[in-house]
Amino acid sequence: MAPYGAYFLGDNMATNNVINNELNPISFYVYQTSSGAQNNVTGDGSLTYIGFDAIVRGDGWNVGSQAFFAPVNGFYHFDASVAFNTQTSGATNYAMYFNLSGGYKAHCAGGLASEVFTSTFVQTSLSTTLYLAAGQFCQVCAVFSGGSKTVSVQYNSGYDQYTWFTGYLVAAF
Repeated sequence: MAPYGAYFLGDNMATNNVINNELNPISFYVYQTSSGAQNNVTGDGSLTYIGFDAIVRGDGWNVGSQAFFAPVNGFYHFDASVAFNTQTSGATNYAMYFNLSGGYKAHCAGGLASEVFTSTFVQTSLSTTLYLAAGQFCQVCAVFSGGSKTVSVQYNSGYDQYTWFTGYLVAAF
């Protein structure tokens, strides 16, 4: 049993270490398809919220706001990966982060564009565990700057998973 009144997923493990979703149903996995393509959204310093139009599992996912809303107080683990088509932007630096309720930013990934723009795509990934109170949200954002607004988000194609966002409850309080 978990310490301090927390309830961890490990306490809900079924046989073969498969999570018993009847005991802990809070999880989501969303991704972007060609229908949700985001073209020419950044490169000049414009902030873009990454959109996801395909839902594999959507507990807590809000399509309208493109964000996960915590249904209960607890620690949530999030993973996100976004590919950008940067071939013609001339951007000099970039950042990707989780945007949280209240305007807080968490766990930024970024760098100098000149170090990574050696091909058509830049793939950036984030992973973190955060505490969210019930009703607070988490969404994926990115910004490229120093160039023209020609950076596009690369959507998934077939089995190639470029742009996705997933999360699950780790411990409820």
